[in-house]
Amino acid sequence: MKPHFRTAPLDQSMRDFAAGLIKRCTHKKVNHFTLYDVDNETTNEVLRPLYVEISSYVSHNDAVRALSYVNHSLSVLEDWSKASAFRLWVGFYPDGVTPETFQCCVVVGRRGDMDRSTFEWKGWAIHGQAARLIRTEELVNVAAANTEDLKYAADIAVIACCRIMRNLLDRPVEYVLSRGNRTPRERMLNIPAVVTISMSSPIKQSVGHGNGGGWKMPEHDVRPHERRLRSGKVVWVKAHKRGDPHIQRRTTYRVIP
Repeated sequence: MKPHFRTAPLDQSMRDFAAGLIKRCTHKKVNHFTLYDVDNETTNEVLRPLYVEISSYVSHNDAVRALSYVNHSLSVLEDWSKASAFRLWVGFYPDGVTPETFQCCVVVGRRGDMDRSTFEWKGWAIHGQAARLIRTEELVNVAAANTEDLKYAADIAVIACCRIMRNLLDRPVEYVLSRGNRTPRERMLNIPAVVTISMSSPIKQSVGHGNGGGWKMPEHDVRPHERRLRSGKVVWVKAHKRGDPHIQRRTTYRVIP
């Protein structure tokens, strides 16, 4: 396995981080993906129930056991059904003694959009990538570095992301009345934004008709759907694109417990 090396500041934006890694596994641009920056506490909480088993798999190179954990979770890709990129940090003991932390990127997309994938489920694919911090004293031997631990970290990140997606999908829905006023975010969609979502708090859905309007949406895909006209007739609307292609989708979702 040929190692990949990249240098980037640890505090770089999620968009810059995703742009540098998405191109390794797909021909789609970063704007095609919804970006999720996962909190470290969230990752630890998701992996804690499997910590003993995963540590054993990493230490003993038990690939069969790892695949069983991944395959058990892959069905969430069909329910999630949207292109996404996750950034998260995974920690374990590659040599059984020294702890290491790996920065991981997990990309979810349709099979036809992915040039490289780690696992596939029906019409969807998921690909995990990992990078570790190289200390100054290790730079001399970086070409001879062992990359097996990077594969392990990427597999663990895939497991974590599958469980995070499932937890986000299983949140309860709370319906609230719409106030009808536009927020600054709605007025300036072309401004970078970070939206914090919790795996435990309910999803808030607005009901009713507000008085807002006038803002522009970035270009996005619209799924085929039924539309009921005022006359009562039901027509079928084909899949199409909607929104302004000149506005970039630059929202990052920060996932917390």
